[in-house]
Amino acid sequence: MRANVTFTLSEIVQATGGERFSGTPDLCFSGIAIDSRTAMSSDLFIAIVGERLDGHDFVRQAINGGVRGIVIDKKHAESFSYARMAKLELGCVVVPDTTEALGKIANQYRKGFGVSIAAITGSNGKTTTKELTAAVLAAKYRVHKSTGNHNNQIGLPFTLLGLGPAHQWAVVELGMNHFGEIARLTQICEPDIGVITNVGPGHLEGLGSVEGVLAAKGELLENMANKTAVLNLDDKLVSTLADKYQGETVLFGKGAKAQVRAKNIKHANEGVRFTLCLKDEELPVQLRLHGDCMVHNALAAAAVGVSAGVSPKEIRDALETVNPVKGRQNVVSLGNDVQLIDDAYNANPASFAAAVMTLQALAKASKGRMIMAVSDMMELGDYSVDAHMELGRMAAQAGVSLLFISGYYAGWTAKGAREAGMGIDQVFIDEKPNIVTRLAEAVQAKDRILVKGSNSTGMSEVVQGLKDALSV
Repeated sequence: MRANVTFTLSEIVQATGGERFSGTPDLCFSGIAIDSRTAMSSDLFIAIVGERLDGHDFVRQAINGGVRGIVIDKKHAESFSYARMAKLELGCVVVPDTTEALGKIANQYRKGFGVSIAAITGSNGKTTTKELTAAVLAAKYRVHKSTGNHNNQIGLPFTLLGLGPAHQWAVVELGMNHFGEIARLTQICEPDIGVITNVGPGHLEGLGSVEGVLAAKGELLENMANKTAVLNLDDKLVSTLADKYQGETVLFGKGAKAQVRAKNIKHANEGVRFTLCLKDEELPVQLRLHGDCMVHNALAAAAVGVSAGVSPKEIRDALETVNPVKGRQNVVSLGNDVQLIDDAYNANPASFAAAVMTLQALAKASKGRMIMAVSDMMELGDYSVDAHMELGRMAAQAGVSLLFISGYYAGWTAKGAREAGMGIDQVFIDEKPNIVTRLAEAVQAKDRILVKGSNSTGMSEVVQGLKDALSV
């Protein structure tokens, strides 16, 4: 990653609280990079310590490539020569932790603009809610948003470093799998509006329980300095945070107590329709997205819009322009009136439940069969076996006709499905290429197919295989 921003060495020292090892205070950098291969001449190279690679191993490569300065941690500082640094006229700042230093630099940069920030977290729906929120705010303001999956202690800072003087709002995602991460990300971006979409059993390996997930997501509110909180009233866990929060809250959901509400929800091939209730107005909305979960995502975005002064009509019109995000309940029409729900980007028990509800709604509308091709849910720790058995039971109880399974926990998913009533001729464990072949041979007109698994399981290969095999 690289950001095209300008800093002086003294500004880097001030932002990070680090020690100037070499270089003059007025030494100027034209960009910030963490990859020696993409670092440009006159950049500042920050040696990030990652899970697989340590940026300190590539400092000399960055220097040879022409960078003007480096940020390194104290542990590695003793291996660098001040005399050589001075000879090269190279700036060097030594900090306790280079990842934290990157976040502090981004925070300092963010403060240099009169920009407001909406930060979104939750177990599911963060990326789609981000896209919907950015569209809503863009109806009235000039908006910057995070791209891809830039929601961690490296991605978020680079999103903020992409801000410019023209921007009025920024919309960012906050992700985590351990305690303390949301707190740190909130401190980096200092949001004016914080959104919690939902809380479910994800990342249990690092958080231990759903209550742990709630506590981790709640770090957003704890570090927001009583700004505006947008909370899902329909989520029993999230709604408990509203009672404790000292700042302003805007609640969204289907219930009468929600300030931003949806009613008259109907599912169709082109997307989900509902009536959006905002203040004293009711507006019909036709999303290009599918599923009840997308209604909640849209309500969260609408709530941000209300808080930011966007008009109800502008909010409605913006929501209707947003297209599905690849890999996140993206419904693709194939030949013979077959629809494929591409939900292959990620998976946890709550997102699987939401995806199955979408599958049921689409199948009911088409009067076709339901088929699922699934793989593992990752980072569930001791809950993994139970969760995959429950996935199988969920498929059976939903009335799925055919269940194709791959992955390490495939046997447990199949066991759950068979115990819940699916026959031996309905449940198949196989490798992904074989699943594509067998499913393509079995598909019938009007079938609705859900493909889902954690990103690392590669279920996007099944999505593409089915598109190739079944498209007209």
